[in-house]
Amino acid sequence: VIASHCRPNNSTDNICNGNFKGKLINDTQGFCPFLVFSNRTHIKRFDLSTRLEDVLSVPNIQSVAPVEYDILNNCLFWADFKRDIIAKQCFNDNTTEILVSNDLELVESLAYDWISHHLYFLDSKRATIEIIQTDSNSSIRMRKIILDSNVLSKPRDIAVHPTYGYLFWTDWSADNPRIGRSNLDGKDVRILFKSPEVYWPNGITIDYINNKIYWVDAKYDYIARSDFDGNDLKKILEKSDFVRHPFSISAIGNHIYWSDWHQKAIFYVDKEDTKSIHQLVGDLVAMGLRAYESSSQEGTNACTSATCRYLCIGTPNQNYSCLCPDGMEMMNDTCLCSEHIMPFTNMTCPNQKKICTSR
Repeated sequence: VIASHCRPNNSTDNICNGNFKGKLINDTQGFCPFLVFSNRTHIKRFDLSTRLEDVLSVPNIQSVAPVEYDILNNCLFWADFKRDIIAKQCFNDNTTEILVSNDLELVESLAYDWISHHLYFLDSKRATIEIIQTDSNSSIRMRKIILDSNVLSKPRDIAVHPTYGYLFWTDWSADNPRIGRSNLDGKDVRILFKSPEVYWPNGITIDYINNKIYWVDAKYDYIARSDFDGNDLKKILEKSDFVRHPFSISAIGNHIYWSDWHQKAIFYVDKEDTKSIHQLVGDLVAMGLRAYESSSQEGTNACTSATCRYLCIGTPNQNYSCLCPDGMEMMNDTCLCSEHIMPFTNMTCPNQKKICTSR
């Protein structure tokens, strides 16, 4: 099967080998484009080249909504509502790891910073967007609140752009629905859209090639896009039979993909020619939905060469911030416990629990 868009807007002569890893023969940098989506009881992968669907072997799923993927390491992230956990499954060595298991209420969205290896997660009941390290030893994994209820009311979805240093989110607030943007460290908060442009802004995604954001609104039933500053707003689909209650959205190559709860299906359409809409998967209420291709997680930022001791966050214009995990504060480029006490090597503070870790 020819992988038609392993690079955006380009064709390829490489052949997909058809297994889960989806690698391209003779091309270690690419793989067949695919979707990952959940329907609470299962997490599935849909190969966009072969049109084959398979259930991922993920243990102990009870009620899963958000999903995300680390392409380089072939690892899946997901959150389970009933178990109150965020977990990671790596398929190369078939290992499963719990990343977060405390202080969670309703995690509705995940977004991966593939440069700093931070997983951003949105908890709608706590009204927080946080990060957790994914590449460190679990005993010293660091967690940090990026945005809280001072900014958020009823957050719904997030998307991150590590090379630009941006974090985007949607918020269903009854009084002040909005789409916002901040730096990845939570600074420079800007509201891009609010009522009447949005009412129930649901899923949001980034077109990394064309520098656009796409989102869906489940009250006004439309799919729209703009640039990163909220300019050039365009509703590309509105009042369509295929956009009756859109929930999640993702964009790769020349297409956008979205789930619709009313139609119980996943659809796709060309970004520029929206006359021909196609159903990809039917008979399901898809919760989390993400699309990936070989260029989905490319690029660098200042954290590539920075020397932050704890948390390095890429920010706009190739800058970066060194942050401390929750429970610590920065002094003289060092993260200290209260009363300016150095933490132990296991990242705990004297007479305190492991406030800097996920557990």
